[in-house]
Amino acid sequence: MAQVQRRWTRRQQRIESVLQYIEAHNGEAVDVSALASMASISPFHFHRVFSSQVGEPVLAYIRRLRLEKAAFRILFMNSSVTEVAAQAAYSSPAAFTRAFRLHFGTTPRKFVRQVLGGRQNDGQIANVMPLSGPEFRRLPALDLLGVKRLGPYRRSPWEAWHALRGFLQGSAPGVGQWTRVGIPLDWPELTPEPRLRYEACVVSDLAPDGEFFRKQLPAGSYAVFRHQGPYQGLPSAHEWIFWHWLPDAGIRLRDAPAIHLYLDPDDRGTDPASLRTEICIPVEMPQPARAASRSDLSFAQAEW
Repeated sequence: MAQVQRRWTRRQQRIESVLQYIEAHNGEAVDVSALASMASISPFHFHRVFSSQVGEPVLAYIRRLRLEKAAFRILFMNSSVTEVAAQAAYSSPAAFTRAFRLHFGTTPRKFVRQVLGGRQNDGQIANVMPLSGPEFRRLPALDLLGVKRLGPYRRSPWEAWHALRGFLQGSAPGVGQWTRVGIPLDWPELTPEPRLRYEACVVSDLAPDGEFFRKQLPAGSYAVFRHQGPYQGLPSAHEWIFWHWLPDAGIRLRDAPAIHLYLDPDDRGTDPASLRTEICIPVEMPQPARAASRSDLSFAQAEW
């Protein structure tokens, strides 16, 4: 039984390495044999193992991520169909539009009209966000240890942090503080709720095991908003930033995920109304930015 568990743990880690690679190289040509080699699994067995662990075939997974990323770029980065077709590795805008229609049930142009039309009368979050900022800041590269959970963002962050806390307490019981970083990878209006990905991470050089992984968050510029209140309010804060702040800000997004920096040592036992989070939106810097160092993140260390 122990040997079977070890084999499953190794496979988990290898497939997670493949998932991290796919995310980092979204839009590049895919060689499934190379992915299988990366996972140290034969190409024949790789498809079965990937589908079993991820819940969808590898090519379908890659195609879905590319189309969701393309839809995000069209909605929020003012990218044209020609641009996103090339970024998503489609041979032509027509080929991309056909794939987009198969996935979303409509053309890119109609999709944008439908989404924007549904937002015209949506004023429920316009003036109630407990946000301050933004402050434009350049964050340093961060070496992270993390774990991923899927599902609605009202649930998956808690599941991910619970798992990561348990791993850290078992792997490094003498370490008292960790800088906590949350990464919601998907946009709920574009990704089916059961497939929404959330990564709970800490700045650490610990070796991963099983479902835990290492990744580097590259240095980059961000518009940083300070949110105070329960973590359940973070999804609505994201909506406000993208639908109410961004269109009038004159700012271009960078092609990177937003991140959360949790400023309180631990949310357990803390009054939810007092919880502080920095929502960092990747942007092309409009002006000289204050460069942040690792010392700027020391206030976000969690004591576990």
